Amino acid sequence: MSMRLRVIDVNFTTEFEWIFKLSDDKGNIAFIMNEIFYKAHKMKSPISKKELDYFDKGYWIKCSLENVENMSVVTNIN
Repeated sequence: MSMRLRVIDVNFTTEFEWIFKLSDDKGNIAFIMNEIFYKAHKMKSPISKKELDYFDKGYWIKCSLENVENMSVVTNIN
């Protein structure tokens, strides 16, 4: 299912497994995780260097989600 989500926080540290924290217009939270997380779950990371350089707080993206470890995780950027 494709959804439109807004970047609400960015994390480029090792403190969390997520890189981008996203929210829909109802306040539901989703994450774009780091490369290690996707590899551990045998998934392909949906982001490239382009997205890392371009996405920032307030930016809206259209993406697909999957429930992984009780979290909504972005699996594809449309």
